[in-house]
Amino acid sequence: MLMPQNGGSRGDVHVEDNQNMSFPWWEGTFMRCFTAIDEKLAKNIDTDGFHGGSTSVSVLKQGDQVIIGNVRDSRAVLCRRAPDNRLIPVQLTVDLTPDIPREAMRIFAVEEDPTVNRVWMPKRDCPGLAMARAFRNFCLKDYGVASVPDIWDVLTNSEVINIVASAPKRSVAAKLLVNHAARAWKYKYGFKNQKEEWDALGGFSRANFES
Repeated sequence: MLMPQNGGSRGDVHVEDNQNMSFPWWEGTFMRCFTAIDEKLAKNIDTDGFHGGSTSVSVLKQGDQVIIGNVRDSRAVLCRRAPDNRLIPVQLTVDLTPDIPREAMRIFAVEEDPTVNRVWMPKRDCPGLAMARAFRNFCLKDYGVASVPDIWDVLTNSEVINIVASAPKRSVAAKLLVNHAARAWKYKYGFKNQKEEWDALGGFSRANFES
Protein backbone atom coordinates (compact mmCIF):
# COMPACT_ATOMS: atom_id res chain seq x y z
CA MET A 1 0.00 0.00 0.00
CA LEU A 2 0.95 3.62 -0.45
CA MET A 3 0.27 6.41 2.01
CA PRO A 4 1.28 10.05 2.46
CA GLN A 5 4.15 10.30 4.93
CA ASN A 6 6.52 12.95 6.20
CA GLY A 7 4.42 15.97 5.42
CA GLY A 8 2.60 14.59 2.43
CA SER A 9 5.21 12.61 0.51
CA ARG A 10 4.24 9.05 -0.34
CA GLY A 11 6.19 6.00 0.71
CA ASP A 12 5.78 2.40 1.71
CA VAL A 13 3.83 1.59 4.85
CA HIS A 14 6.03 -0.25 7.35
CA VAL A 15 3.46 -1.79 9.69
CA GLU A 16 6.14 -3.08 12.06
CA ASP A 17 7.04 0.54 12.85
CA ASN A 18 3.45 1.43 13.75
CA GLN A 19 2.38 -1.31 16.17
CA ASN A 20 1.02 1.05 18.81
CA MET A 21 -0.78 3.58 16.64
CA SER A 22 -4.31 4.61 17.60
CA PHE A 23 -7.49 3.81 15.70
CA PRO A 24 -7.90 7.43 14.44
CA TRP A 25 -4.35 7.22 13.04
CA TRP A 26 -5.16 3.98 11.18
CA GLU A 27 -8.48 5.39 9.99
CA GLY A 28 -6.73 8.40 8.51
CA THR A 29 -4.09 6.13 6.96
CA PHE A 30 -6.73 3.99 5.25
CA MET A 31 -8.46 7.10 3.92
CA ARG A 32 -5.22 8.50 2.51
CA CYS A 33 -4.23 5.12 1.06
CA PHE A 34 -7.55 4.62 -0.73
CA THR A 35 -7.49 8.16 -2.11
CA ALA A 36 -3.88 7.77 -3.29
CA ILE A 37 -4.70 4.47 -5.01
CA ASP A 38 -7.67 6.02 -6.80
CA GLU A 39 -5.58 9.00 -7.91
CA LYS A 40 -2.88 6.68 -9.25
CA LEU A 41 -5.48 4.67 -11.16
CA ALA A 42 -6.84 7.90 -12.63
CA LYS A 43 -3.41 8.75 -14.05
CA ASN A 44 -3.19 5.38 -15.79
CA ILE A 45 -6.76 5.21 -17.03
CA ASP A 46 -7.83 3.44 -20.22
CA THR A 47 -11.24 3.01 -21.86
CA ASP A 48 -12.14 -0.02 -19.78
CA GLY A 49 -10.90 1.60 -16.60
CA PHE A 50 -13.13 4.62 -17.10
CA HIS A 51 -16.25 2.49 -16.78
CA GLY A 52 -14.92 -0.39 -14.67
CA GLY A 53 -14.12 -0.49 -11.00
CA SER A 54 -12.97 -2.62 -8.10
CA THR A 55 -13.75 -3.43 -4.47
CA SER A 56 -11.33 -3.91 -1.61
CA VAL A 57 -11.08 -5.17 1.97
CA SER A 58 -7.83 -4.34 3.78
CA VAL A 59 -7.07 -6.02 7.12
CA LEU A 60 -4.30 -5.09 9.55
CA LYS A 61 -3.52 -6.98 12.77
CA GLN A 62 -2.04 -4.89 15.57
CA GLY A 63 -1.42 -7.04 18.64
CA ASP A 64 -4.82 -8.40 19.64
CA GLN A 65 -6.62 -5.79 17.51
CA VAL A 66 -7.81 -6.07 13.92
CA ILE A 67 -8.25 -2.88 11.87
CA ILE A 68 -10.29 -3.20 8.68
CA GLY A 69 -10.94 -0.77 5.84
CA ASN A 70 -13.36 -1.60 3.01
CA VAL A 71 -14.24 0.02 -0.29
CA ARG A 72 -17.55 -0.59 -2.05
CA ASP A 73 -19.54 -3.66 -0.94
CA SER A 74 -16.64 -5.99 -0.20
CA ARG A 75 -17.36 -7.58 3.17
CA ALA A 76 -15.22 -9.07 5.92
CA VAL A 77 -16.89 -11.84 7.95
CA LEU A 78 -15.30 -13.54 10.96
CA CYS A 79 -16.25 -17.17 11.59
CA ARG A 80 -16.50 -18.37 15.20
CA ARG A 81 -17.24 -21.87 16.44
CA ALA A 82 -19.89 -22.18 19.17
CA PRO A 83 -19.66 -24.70 22.06
CA ASP A 84 -22.12 -26.94 20.19
CA ASN A 85 -19.78 -26.85 17.16
CA ARG A 86 -22.02 -24.52 15.11
CA LEU A 87 -20.31 -21.91 12.94
CA ILE A 88 -21.33 -18.37 13.87
CA PRO A 89 -20.71 -15.44 11.46
CA VAL A 90 -19.66 -12.02 12.76
CA GLN A 91 -19.83 -9.29 10.11
CA LEU A 92 -16.91 -6.90 10.58
CA THR A 93 -17.64 -4.31 7.87
CA VAL A 94 -20.61 -2.31 6.58
CA ASP A 95 -21.54 -2.67 2.90
CA LEU A 96 -21.19 0.77 1.31
CA THR A 97 -24.41 0.69 -0.71
CA PRO A 98 -26.66 3.63 -1.69
CA ASP A 99 -29.51 2.54 0.59
CA ILE A 100 -27.75 3.07 3.92
CA PRO A 101 -28.73 6.48 5.42
CA ARG A 102 -25.34 8.22 5.36
CA GLU A 103 -24.66 7.21 1.75
CA ALA A 104 -28.22 8.10 0.69
CA MET A 105 -27.83 11.63 2.10
CA ARG A 106 -24.53 12.09 0.28
CA ILE A 107 -25.91 10.85 -3.05
CA PHE A 108 -29.13 12.85 -2.80
CA ALA A 109 -26.97 15.97 -2.45
CA VAL A 110 -26.20 15.60 -6.17
CA GLU A 111 -28.76 17.54 -8.20
CA GLU A 112 -31.22 15.62 -10.39
CA ASP A 113 -30.20 12.20 -9.09
CA PRO A 114 -33.25 10.07 -10.02
CA THR A 115 -33.00 7.43 -7.31
CA VAL A 116 -30.90 6.26 -4.41
CA ASN A 117 -31.32 2.52 -4.93
CA ARG A 118 -28.51 2.72 -7.48
CA VAL A 119 -26.08 5.36 -8.64
CA TRP A 120 -27.46 5.96 -12.15
CA MET A 121 -25.37 6.53 -15.24
CA PRO A 122 -25.01 10.26 -16.03
CA LYS A 123 -27.21 11.55 -18.87
CA ARG A 124 -28.59 8.06 -19.52
CA ASP A 125 -31.81 6.46 -18.29
CA CYS A 126 -30.11 3.31 -17.05
CA PRO A 127 -28.66 2.15 -13.73
CA GLY A 128 -24.95 2.30 -13.09
CA LEU A 129 -23.78 0.83 -9.78
CA ALA A 130 -25.58 -0.73 -6.81
CA MET A 131 -22.88 0.53 -4.48
CA ALA A 132 -21.78 3.97 -3.36
CA ARG A 133 -17.99 3.72 -3.21
CA ALA A 134 -15.38 2.10 -5.42
CA PHE A 135 -11.93 2.34 -6.93
CA ARG A 136 -12.03 3.59 -10.54
CA ASN A 137 -15.56 3.86 -12.05
CA PHE A 138 -14.49 7.37 -13.09
CA CYS A 139 -17.55 7.87 -15.30
CA LEU A 140 -19.55 8.05 -12.05
CA LYS A 141 -17.17 9.94 -9.76
CA ASP A 142 -19.16 13.15 -10.10
CA TYR A 143 -22.47 11.39 -9.48
CA GLY A 144 -22.12 9.78 -6.07
CA VAL A 145 -19.32 7.20 -6.23
CA ALA A 146 -16.21 7.73 -4.11
CA SER A 147 -13.09 5.71 -3.34
CA VAL A 148 -13.04 6.38 0.44
CA PRO A 149 -15.23 4.60 2.86
CA ASP A 150 -22.64 -9.27 -5.38
CA ILE A 151 -22.32 -12.15 -3.58
CA TRP A 152 -24.28 -10.83 -0.61
CA ASP A 153 -27.43 -10.37 -2.69
CA VAL A 154 -28.03 -14.12 -2.78
CA LEU A 155 -26.05 -15.66 0.10
CA THR A 156 -26.21 -14.88 3.82
CA ASN A 157 -23.19 -14.55 6.09
CA SER A 158 -24.03 -17.95 7.62
CA GLU A 159 -24.23 -19.60 4.21
CA VAL A 160 -20.90 -18.09 3.17
CA ILE A 161 -18.93 -19.22 6.22
CA ASN A 162 -20.37 -22.74 5.98
CA ILE A 163 -19.49 -22.95 2.28
CA VAL A 164 -15.93 -21.77 2.96
CA ALA A 165 -15.60 -24.13 5.95
CA SER A 166 -16.69 -27.07 3.79
CA ALA A 167 -13.83 -26.55 1.31
CA PRO A 168 -11.26 -29.37 1.47
CA LYS A 169 -8.45 -26.81 1.29
CA ARG A 170 -8.15 -23.03 1.32
CA SER A 171 -6.99 -22.80 -2.28
CA VAL A 172 -10.42 -23.94 -3.57
CA ALA A 173 -12.63 -22.09 -1.06
CA ALA A 174 -13.14 -18.99 -3.23
CA LYS A 175 -14.01 -21.00 -6.34
CA LEU A 176 -16.48 -23.10 -4.33
CA LEU A 177 -18.12 -19.93 -3.03
CA VAL A 178 -18.41 -18.44 -6.54
CA ASN A 179 -20.04 -21.64 -7.82
CA HIS A 180 -22.65 -21.55 -5.04
CA ALA A 181 -23.32 -17.86 -5.68
CA ALA A 182 -23.71 -18.45 -9.43
CA ARG A 183 -26.32 -21.13 -8.85
CA ALA A 184 -28.14 -18.93 -6.33
CA TRP A 185 -28.20 -16.02 -8.80
CA LYS A 186 -29.68 -18.18 -11.55
CA TYR A 187 -32.30 -19.58 -9.18
CA LYS A 188 -33.27 -16.19 -7.74
CA TYR A 189 -33.28 -14.07 -10.90
CA GLY A 190 -34.00 -16.65 -13.58
CA PHE A 191 -31.47 -15.44 -16.15
CA LYS A 192 -28.68 -17.46 -17.71
CA ASN A 193 -25.22 -16.01 -17.42
CA GLN A 194 -22.52 -16.89 -19.92
CA LYS A 195 -19.95 -19.31 -18.54
CA GLU A 196 -17.16 -16.92 -19.50
CA GLU A 197 -18.58 -14.30 -17.15
CA TRP A 198 -18.29 -16.63 -14.19
CA ASP A 199 -14.88 -17.89 -15.31
CA ALA A 200 -13.68 -14.29 -15.31
CA LEU A 201 -14.22 -14.21 -11.57
CA GLY A 202 -11.33 -16.66 -11.29
CA GLY A 203 -10.34 -17.18 -7.69
CA PHE A 204 -12.29 -14.24 -6.37
CA SER A 205 -15.14 -14.71 -3.91
CA ARG A 206 -17.25 -11.92 -5.37
CA ALA A 207 -20.05 -13.09 -7.68
CA ASN A 208 -21.97 -9.92 -8.43
CA PHE A 209 -23.50 -9.64 -11.90
CA GLU A 210 -23.97 -6.15 -13.31
CA SER A 211 -25.93 -5.79 -16.53
